[in-house]
Amino acid sequence: MSATGVDRATQLLNLMSAGDERAREELLPLIYDEMSALARAHMARERPDHSLDASDLLHEAWIRLFRSDGRTWETRNHFFAMASRVMRNLLVDHARRNRLKKGGGERFRLSLEGRPLSPFDVVDLHEALQVLREVDPELESIVELRCFGGLPAKEVAEVLGTSLRTVERRWPVATAWLRERLNG
Repeated sequence: MSATGVDRATQLLNLMSAGDERAREELLPLIYDEMSALARAHMARERPDHSLDASDLLHEAWIRLFRSDGRTWETRNHFFAMASRVMRNLLVDHARRNRLKKGGGERFRLSLEGRPLSPFDVVDLHEALQVLREVDPELESIVELRCFGGLPAKEVAEVLGTSLRTVERRWPVATAWLRERLNG
């Protein structure tokens, strides 16, 4: 997306936060490809015969993102971080429903720093991230934005309002904690 497109997306997000309903109609075509890529990235970690597809995930996330009043996004990156979180929560909800039906969970694949973790249940990942949020909210945000939001460290720093050095220094701590929690 061009710098102008990024600027326009942020402008539209700000207008939407101020209650301008027309801005939403203009925003979707501007960010649809990026939202679609984010949904595909989330689905790539799921099992191949998953009952949801990337399009379902994208559209449900879009509905949830704009269903609640009062939600604001400071920047395009902030919006995509929230979109990623909503997509992850949708997949967790789906996995929980399937776990109840089948008595087992769906397996999830994730790679940290190019080293894959053992496959684990998406609900287990969600619960691990909730514990991490209790232990250190910044670490949880870094994992969320890097792994699920697909943001590089520089953009993570911008979204969190911290330095690039802090994100780069804390990333190995976050990944080590997650590895330990999920791989036991």
